[in-house]
Amino acid sequence: MVPLDMDSTRPDKEPQSSVPANPPDAVDAVAPCADAWIDGVWTDSVSAYDAGFQRGFGVFETIGVFGDGLPLWGDHMARLRHGAAVLGLQCTLPEDLEARALDLLRRNRGDDIVRVTLTGGVTAPTLCLTTRARRWTGRPRQLFVSRQQRARRDPLAAIKCTSGAVFELAQAEARAAGADEALLLGAGKRVLETAIGNVFFRTGERIHTPVADGSFLAGVGRAVLIRELRRASIPVEEADYRLADLRRADEIFVTNAVYGPRPATLRGDCAASMWPAVATAWQRGLARAVGVAEP
Repeated sequence: MVPLDMDSTRPDKEPQSSVPANPPDAVDAVAPCADAWIDGVWTDSVSAYDAGFQRGFGVFETIGVFGDGLPLWGDHMARLRHGAAVLGLQCTLPEDLEARALDLLRRNRGDDIVRVTLTGGVTAPTLCLTTRARRWTGRPRQLFVSRQQRARRDPLAAIKCTSGAVFELAQAEARAAGADEALLLGAGKRVLETAIGNVFFRTGERIHTPVADGSFLAGVGRAVLIRELRRASIPVEEADYRLADLRRADEIFVTNAVYGPRPATLRGDCAASMWPAVATAWQRGLARAVGVAEP
């Protein structure tokens, strides 16, 4: 389990011997977990005719353990339901699904990420829980500008869809370049997102992030961070930004709900550091989610 006051840049967990040094993160293939929960059954297999396997038709959420639980569970389930509605998928989640997820984490001892996947199934939707372990690296994230572009009117861009080929291609480019994470742009070199998270940058005491206009996935971690920074009276500006804006930034950081905010750099163009107020805001957001922070 990960404490609420963790340092998100510190390797709290040593990688297993089968994992290479400084491995990439979420979108990469991972070893199958010891157990999985699929439609109420403890199993690790689905039908070859499942619409998720056949056509990539589904939505998913990856949720990190903090403290002794899943404090952002409700935010993730709200986004899962929204994504399912966009695809026209029936989404009736069991009332005890969070308890099932925690049970699965206990079964797969050492794992601290749970993934909830909802697909079109064969004749009815398939609901699946799997787990894996975080793969911490203590160094800043190096971002590689991908050649892959997201269409501004892509109906899937703003949901967490299992059709993730564009991100796989982008991450392959980043790995080939020796980087950690692919940065995706839109038309006119407009900054959108990374393959596994959202982009922020700082100029002076002002934080900037691309405006969530449906052209990329607005993450749960992004929402927590923006809310807490504003609670702390730190200005957060959401607007259209270009690659040149990132290159002029005092610092860049990327975030998702599994790892929280982490410092990043574009080929060494800016300082590979992160303003302490950002980490503080993230910790306050987690604490608030479990009811241990002042409202």
